[in-house]
Amino acid sequence: MKLFLKWAARGLVALVALCAVSIGLAGLSVPFASMQRFDPGIDAPPLKRIVIERVDVLPMAGETPEILEDRWVVIENGAVLGILNENPAPVADERRLDGEGRTLTPGLIDMHVHVFDRTDLLLYLAHGVTTVRNMMGLEGMHLEWRAELEAGRYPGPTLYTASPTLNQNDSAPFHKYVTSEEEARTSVRRYADAGYDLIKIYNGLDADIFHAIMDEAADLNIPVTGHLPRAVEFDDILGSGIHSIEHAEEIYAYPLNRLREGHPSIDVVAGDVNASGVYVTPTLTAFHNLSMAAKDKDAFTGAVPRDYINPVIAFFGDRMMADPLSREDPTGYIRAAKNMGLVTKALYETRAPLLLGSDTGPSLTVPGAATHDEILLLSNYGLSPYDIIYSGTARAARALGRSNDLGMIGAGAKADLLIVEGNPLLDLSTLREPVFVIKGGAVYDQATLAQMKRRARRNMSVYETVGRLLRHELIK
Repeated sequence: MKLFLKWAARGLVALVALCAVSIGLAGLSVPFASMQRFDPGIDAPPLKRIVIERVDVLPMAGETPEILEDRWVVIENGAVLGILNENPAPVADERRLDGEGRTLTPGLIDMHVHVFDRTDLLLYLAHGVTTVRNMMGLEGMHLEWRAELEAGRYPGPTLYTASPTLNQNDSAPFHKYVTSEEEARTSVRRYADAGYDLIKIYNGLDADIFHAIMDEAADLNIPVTGHLPRAVEFDDILGSGIHSIEHAEEIYAYPLNRLREGHPSIDVVAGDVNASGVYVTPTLTAFHNLSMAAKDKDAFTGAVPRDYINPVIAFFGDRMMADPLSREDPTGYIRAAKNMGLVTKALYETRAPLLLGSDTGPSLTVPGAATHDEILLLSNYGLSPYDIIYSGTARAARALGRSNDLGMIGAGAKADLLIVEGNPLLDLSTLREPVFVIKGGAVYDQATLAQMKRRARRNMSVYETVGRLLRHELIK
């Protein structure tokens, strides 16, 4: 017995020591993550003057298509100086780009992404996405990365970021859980003061806390967006001042009750959304991936280019795919994905204001590439090429409060631009592989864009990622 107690004591000491070491290593990951710097080694200095020659221009100046053919576009100091009918006189040190047979479009704006790695930012820009709206802010991460991008420390899109997600009677990782109206109001004030661009909410909020969040945000003039709280009547949500509804899935699940018997008319609900003026970001790609996993199993998940996905986020993605992979009958997932597309089509047909968003993140989606996957899905459900592009340029800019200088091409507009082969109104796939991306006065040609994609395969380490997530959990 004494021998047993002796070995038991030693085992307990060893277990305590192991736990202490594990906790210590986890704790050290936080300062380790904060010390990591990012230098992708991309050489594309900003230019004072750029002239694009003989290019067709898709200005996105209104909701009906217009192409200005065979123009010269002059860019100075990162802004469009003018769209000319004839060749301007050469200026010393300007760079000229061949636009003949090509189309100039505004850079794409992806309005629903989850950025977990700085290499994600490279991938967005390499795919022609020049602005992103990050939809789950993490403390000690996204505000810092936004500042780094604004300082020009490395290439990437303009980053707008939501606050940490406010939730209540629900279970989801990395959310900020609030239990009272005052705590909710305090969180809104804190996140607004910190500089987040919008407040993100989730579907577990009760009615009192939801309205407290909306009231506080209105006082502070900060938009609120996110999921639909199930404890609040849908009409009340539409009339609450909410800025956007994220995911067609939210409308499909509530208020359409997954189209079960006795559900409201899709057209009536879509009409109510249109009448409210609330933006909707359908994000069909993520659930489409779940349906493909249910249908094609490992053939689908095995084809995902995982070297572009942070390994910690890929781990969460595998957890999401576990259920569809285990289903013998994929019908449920396939039907749900199709119904979300039909909801999106109904919203489109009532002229509800749709926004382009890929929901890139923990669903085995590749940043940037998923934006174009979303474009293809929207096209498959009957949205016109122009309206799809409009949802990811001019309308997205309006939703961001930037309609005067973003998402369109005109004098004084920010020169976030793509040059693509041919005409994207005839072939949307031309947007996937731009010939040039122009951002912040810099020109990224196809060789540089390919270099950015190669660099994006070297993600943040697991240890750094854990440190950043742990830091968020400690201070959110």
